[in-house]
Amino acid sequence: MNLLPTNKEIVAEIQSKRTESSKTYLLQDGSYRAVFSRSPIHYQDEYGNYHNINTDLFDEADFDTVDTPVTKEVSGEFQLVKGASVAAKKKNTLNRDNLDFQALKVPFQARLPRNWRRGYTIGKGKDKITFKPVDGSPAKGYVEADKTNCVMYQDAWNDTDVCLEVQSKGIKETLTLKTDRAPSSFRFEIKGKDIGDNFTAGGLNIEPAWLIDANGIKRDVSMEVVRHNDNKVYLDLNADVTDLGYPIEIDPTVITKNYSNLSNGDTFNFSVPTGVEILEANVQYTPTDTTNSVYEDTGFTEATTNSTTYTDVLQADQTKHIKNIVVEARGQIIDPYDNRKSSRVTRTISDSSYFNDNWEARSEMDIVDDSTGEVRGSIIRNSSTYAIGPWTEDDSPYTNVSFEHRAFLSITTNYYIDLDRPRLQVNSTTSGDYYGVIPYGESETVSLDNVQTGTNNCTFYCDEGQTDASIEVTYNYVPTAPIVISPNGGETWDTQHMIEWDAASDEDDNKSDLTYQIQLSTDDGDSWNTLVSQTDGGATSYEYDFSDEMESSTCLLRIRAYDGGHYGPWDQSDGVFTIQHNLSPDMPNQLTPSGGSPIDRNSVQRFLWQYNDPNSGDTQSKFNLRWREKGTTSWNEINQVTPNEYYDMPADTFSHGEVEWQIRTYDQEGLSSPWSSTETFLAGNHPSMPTITSPSDTVAVANPTVQWSSSGQEAYRLTVKDDSGAAVYEHEGNTNKAHTIQYDLANNSEYIIELQIQNADGLWSDSDAINITVSYTPPATPEVEVLASNSEGIIVLDITNPAPVDTEPEVTHNNIYRRVSGGDWTRIATEIPANESYTDYTPASGQEYEYYIRARGDNGTYSDSDEVRGEVTLKGIWLHDVANPEETLHQFKYFEQGRGASKTLGGSMMQFEGRSLPMAEYSEREEQNVQVTLQIKKDSGDMEKLRGLIQSRNTLLYRDARGRRIFCAVFALSETDEPWGYSVPLDIQAVYREEEV
Repeated sequence: MNLLPTNKEIVAEIQSKRTESSKTYLLQDGSYRAVFSRSPIHYQDEYGNYHNINTDLFDEADFDTVDTPVTKEVSGEFQLVKGASVAAKKKNTLNRDNLDFQALKVPFQARLPRNWRRGYTIGKGKDKITFKPVDGSPAKGYVEADKTNCVMYQDAWNDTDVCLEVQSKGIKETLTLKTDRAPSSFRFEIKGKDIGDNFTAGGLNIEPAWLIDANGIKRDVSMEVVRHNDNKVYLDLNADVTDLGYPIEIDPTVITKNYSNLSNGDTFNFSVPTGVEILEANVQYTPTDTTNSVYEDTGFTEATTNSTTYTDVLQADQTKHIKNIVVEARGQIIDPYDNRKSSRVTRTISDSSYFNDNWEARSEMDIVDDSTGEVRGSIIRNSSTYAIGPWTEDDSPYTNVSFEHRAFLSITTNYYIDLDRPRLQVNSTTSGDYYGVIPYGESETVSLDNVQTGTNNCTFYCDEGQTDASIEVTYNYVPTAPIVISPNGGETWDTQHMIEWDAASDEDDNKSDLTYQIQLSTDDGDSWNTLVSQTDGGATSYEYDFSDEMESSTCLLRIRAYDGGHYGPWDQSDGVFTIQHNLSPDMPNQLTPSGGSPIDRNSVQRFLWQYNDPNSGDTQSKFNLRWREKGTTSWNEINQVTPNEYYDMPADTFSHGEVEWQIRTYDQEGLSSPWSSTETFLAGNHPSMPTITSPSDTVAVANPTVQWSSSGQEAYRLTVKDDSGAAVYEHEGNTNKAHTIQYDLANNSEYIIELQIQNADGLWSDSDAINITVSYTPPATPEVEVLASNSEGIIVLDITNPAPVDTEPEVTHNNIYRRVSGGDWTRIATEIPANESYTDYTPASGQEYEYYIRARGDNGTYSDSDEVRGEVTLKGIWLHDVANPEETLHQFKYFEQGRGASKTLGGSMMQFEGRSLPMAEYSEREEQNVQVTLQIKKDSGDMEKLRGLIQSRNTLLYRDARGRRIFCAVFALSETDEPWGYSVPLDIQAVYREEEV
């Protein structure tokens, strides 16, 4: 197939763009034309370069003379064989009979044996097959002088010659059966890649075998893959040679891919470089040599000894494209003893001079025996009849007998199957449609639509016939897309701004030759407006004034390169940006100090505000601050150029008294905001620091009293910190100058006591601080035993306070502390007399609690017991009056199944501008409920207990076996009489209760 582009003059082939099956040419107008073949036209060397295919064979013994690139398929082996050949020649030990022939310039491996028995090999990549003839002779192969891609083997089998021919896509094998003594079945052992029953082995494919005899008669040859138990695989060829004329040629061909002719429904693809503009695409259809045969005969008819005239007319179908006609004439004589003598001649007629326009014989035509040249008969066209004769009688062993003469005439007409309405579906769109018939021997070029850059997937369709096809695509390289740098999303622009991008590139042009088109969209890409049609060459930025562009928060900018003939693709901003023309700042707010709050006029004070601007991203450039004493009219002004939204007022700026102030701000363009609202503050005097007079540095009690002296005190703030500096106790009071610390200080520990006072101006003094060491003699350590009662729903703490020893103080009382394991401690009881027990009526079912006892001594000290643990498991429902648990604790054993509990958190949904969905804002409020229906038996006393609990109007504690423990109120009592007693639904509503005492 011609792979030169049509219509336009070629400047040169661009060899760097070669692929295995395509060439690319530079055309005179600067465009490129890629021509794609379905068969390989190049081979690739070991360095990745493509070269034109050359099917010549090279003798392995002479590899040392090869200095041109060889196919990558054999490059490694080529070097090894070449080295071995050179070494053997140097030693004069080279034996050519041990070496074979190879094709070195094809896109596959092809080794043809010098000795036929070794078999031939074809491979592509990892797929490799050797065909080793079974029962073949050791025929020696030789390369034909005038056909250097062929190796001939004479009598490879009995009366059978073999020719192996390297083609661009594989190896064609021709078996020539010279006489009827030649076998009609052949077997090859297959080694290497496993072959499937469909005659494929990876990327290798065995095409259907066929034969043709001396008379041009074609037949299919049977092929079969045979697998033996010895793990050997064979390929069997079986030819039907009945009634065929010798010589007979059998053609099995092995190709490296399915490069067969295109038939209806076949698919293939080709790839066009990306980054190009396709100018034109065509497909050239070239019908291939496919034929269909029609056979007609007259049958045997009695004839005279001289000639026989038939009224039957054997005529080819004149509506079809005739390739040739095979005429067979046979004569037969039969004696009375049924001895037969036959004669047959055939003639293949392809010269139209023998026929008229309707392919009818126009005159007498001799039938010549091709093997002897003897004229054995003739065909005569005479008044729509054909005649055969005369036939010469052979000598007979019988004399004086009469003979029966018979004659037979047949015509086999071989028609070309022309290509009827070929068309391609390219990327799912029908294209390249030729409405008509393309005869064999002709070609037609049809325009293709829908060809795109990258891979193009094609499906071929036709009504009849097969074809080869080549694709031509003419294109120009277009610039690549530039990369937009700014604006690229999120910016807010107003007036003059610099648009920036990374340069595009072009296959044909320097970057400095490229110009750029810039467009703006203010509606998120729905429409575009050109800002700059063409920048200077090589530009990568452009300053543009957006003052006249419409304001929008959905702006995009896109840029594309232009090489003087073609535009490249666009690149646009990754995200939207905003065009917002400058507006004056809004009034500042969140001024501090404000609301009449006091400040210390004797120290530096920071004045704060919040700058507000309707233009997103616009910041403060300067401010005006003014102040005056309340009741006066003249302002004191302070002006600064700064983005800081604060000002540090120097100490002693203000006199004592109320002051009012305002702030005005400016944006980056110099527009000012309105003055803020007026805020006031008290310029006060800093109070003197108090002096702590007591306690001293050593404290002998757990709760010392702090005393101090001060001047002008209106309030105080007392803080106790441990030795790490963490506050363990804080208290605020008024004019008192003494306070007893309500936190139990640990024995043998150090603390810091800090004290501040507040004066009438509302200002706090500096802190006075003292360090103390707590050291005292505590009471004896209490002992405690836990008694848990599931049946009573309580945990009892049995406390023992040992008698004082030596200087130990007497125990005045005990305090009880409890926590859920791992939680915070809570004091649940105080003033429990020494050596008395304490009952906890509130434990939840299944929850482990920890307890300890703090014994208080009469010297103001304490000691703690070890921690103990207790747990109860409850059944049923327990209720008691929190104010009187001992008298009211009661278990209700029976209730309906299906208790329900609910909890509702307080809060609201807040909707904000700029957010499509609301946000949740939670409060500390929550509601918790339990719904349960008690089943109370008559005369059990349970009903009276329940009525009493609810009637008390006190807070109750609800507990159940699920571990619920809820301080609650019950506002309704509904009783339903049942045969067995009462059904009482309760709505338990949780209430707040502080358990710390």
